[in-house]
Amino acid sequence: MKCAFIDLGKHFGGAENYLLVLIERWVAAGNEAVVLTKKKSKLEQAIMDSQIRAEIHGVDFSYSDVKRTRKLLLREKIDVIDVNGINSGLFAVLMNLPIRRVTTVHSNADVDRADKPRLVRKAFVALENYCLHRSKKVIVVSKAIERLLLERGIENNKIYLIPNGVKEIYYAEKSLRSNETEPLQVCYVGRLEKVKGCEYLISALKRLKNVDYICDIYGDGSLLEKLKELAAGDDKIHFMGFSSEVRKVLPQYDVIVLPSLYEAFPLTIPEAMNAKVLLVCSNVGGIPYIIENQVNGYLFDMGNVEQLGTILERIAKNPKEQIQIIEQAYDDFKHSYTEEVMIKKTFGVLEEN
Repeated sequence: MKCAFIDLGKHFGGAENYLLVLIERWVAAGNEAVVLTKKKSKLEQAIMDSQIRAEIHGVDFSYSDVKRTRKLLLREKIDVIDVNGINSGLFAVLMNLPIRRVTTVHSNADVDRADKPRLVRKAFVALENYCLHRSKKVIVVSKAIERLLLERGIENNKIYLIPNGVKEIYYAEKSLRSNETEPLQVCYVGRLEKVKGCEYLISALKRLKNVDYICDIYGDGSLLEKLKELAAGDDKIHFMGFSSEVRKVLPQYDVIVLPSLYEAFPLTIPEAMNAKVLLVCSNVGGIPYIIENQVNGYLFDMGNVEQLGTILERIAKNPKEQIQIIEQAYDDFKHSYTEEVMIKKTFGVLEEN
C-alpha cells in the first residue's frame, strides 16, 4: 500500500516527531511512503538521518508546486494521503485528487496562534474546518480536540480518537530522588513560543526560596532571547538548544514542566512517563484527560506562577511522596500510551476504505 504523507509546517515539533515514527513504521510494515515537506526542512533531514526508505519531495506553497505534485501523486498511484497541519490540508484540497484523505489534528488552531490578531486566528480556524469537511477521515490526538471539532460541526462518524504514543525505551533502573537536600533536577522540552508558556516556568523558579534546583531548557524559537533576558542572573537555568535526542537524557531529571497555554496531547507526556520523570502540567486542553492531579502527576492553572512554584517546592521538600505518583504514571504509559497501541489504531484508519 502506498501513502503520501504531507507536512508543510515551519517547525519540528510534536507533530513532526509523530509523523517520523508513523512513516518509519509504515515502511517497516512493507508499505511505500512518499513524503511531501518544505524544502530543506528538519523533517526531511530527520527522515534521511533515520535512513527511512521513503521518497521525499520538497515543495513550496505555490500554484506551480500544487500542479506538479498533483501529477506526481497520480503517477505514483497513491492509495491514501495522510495530512498534518492546516497548510498541508489546504495544499491537499487544492490538488483536488480522487484519493481518499486522512487528516490528523494535533492541536487547537486558534490557541496555536495566540500571538496573532483575532481575525487571523478566526481565518485559520475557518480554513481548517473547510479542509476537514473535505477529508474522508479525521484523527484527533485527544478528547479535547474531539470535543472542539464536534462543536465546530465536523461529523462525528469521521472522527477517530487515537492518543499519541511513543516507543518504549528500556532505561537502566532509575534511582528516584529520595533526599530533599539533593538539588531538584527540572527540565522543559518544547518550542520557545508564546503558546508553550516557558516564561511561567522561569518566573516560578526565580521566586523559589530555600529550594536548590537546576533547570535545563531544551528547544528553540522566536522567544529565545526574551527568555534568556527573563532568566538573567539565575545561573541555575540553562538553555540547551534544540535536540532530537532529549529522550536519552530524560532519566537524569526529577521533574518535567509543561506550562503551555494549550496542548492537545504533547508527546512529552508519554516520554516522561516512560522515563519515570514526574510531570507538572498546566490544566489546559487535553492534558487533564491524561494527568490526574496528585495521582499520576500535578496540574496547575495556566499562567499561575505562584501555584506552579508551590508545587515545585512541595516536590522538592517531599521527594518520597512522589514515588507512588511516578510509578502510577509509568503504569498508565504501559497500558495506554505506547507506540504499539498508537500505530495499530492509526494503520487501521489509513488502510480502511
